[in-house]
Amino acid sequence: MSLHTPRYSALPFAGRKEAGRLLGEYLKGYLRQFGPSPSDLVVLGLPRGGVVVASEVAKVIGADLDVLPSRKLGAPSNPELAIGAVSVAGDPYLSPSAFRFASEEWIRRETEAQRARVAQQIRLFRKSDEYLYLTDKVCVVVDDGTATGATALAACNALVQLGAAEVWVAVPVAPPEALGLLDEVADEVFCLAVRADFQAVGMWYVDFGQTGDDEVRAILEEFRRGDEAQ
Repeated sequence: MSLHTPRYSALPFAGRKEAGRLLGEYLKGYLRQFGPSPSDLVVLGLPRGGVVVASEVAKVIGADLDVLPSRKLGAPSNPELAIGAVSVAGDPYLSPSAFRFASEEWIRRETEAQRARVAQQIRLFRKSDEYLYLTDKVCVVVDDGTATGATALAACNALVQLGAAEVWVAVPVAPPEALGLLDEVADEVFCLAVRADFQAVGMWYVDFGQTGDDEVRAILEEFRRGDEAQ
């Protein structure tokens, strides 16, 4: 496991596209020096905002783009508090403190509900729920930032289950605690800005408007058309 943090300090990011371009340039430099070839990589954005960032990363490094739904499990008293997460395959990720905030029965029901949302997003954004082509690929999980690391961890678990050769995580900004957790699971973790004063992802962006389903579909369709034209 390896953590790469270039100590980027010119915050806030103007928006997700700028953050994605900067993250892509950093990854491009790493790939030039250490490999692998971009043709061996697949960039997977976590919907919705992570797909915007991921699309810019994929453009800069010349890799394929896909979407990988991953949903947090919220606490009963605070739905915004991530006590775990689920993705398209594998067991759910549960935080070490999950059972301090929720009962086993609550976690079971919340897991079922969020798995249903994952399935819904698969139908919305992809033509198939199969990811067979990821076998033996280097898979790069990208989000617009991460507060706890939960959704990215669930995505990493899913990609291991799906047969990825390596699993990387790349985010523009995150707190050190989340990166520490990700570094225990992912083969490589890249983060432009590590912030001990992290409170929420949106505080590190000038424009952090909500990304809609139509925007995600348009981004993915643009990449599909490009692949078909080659």
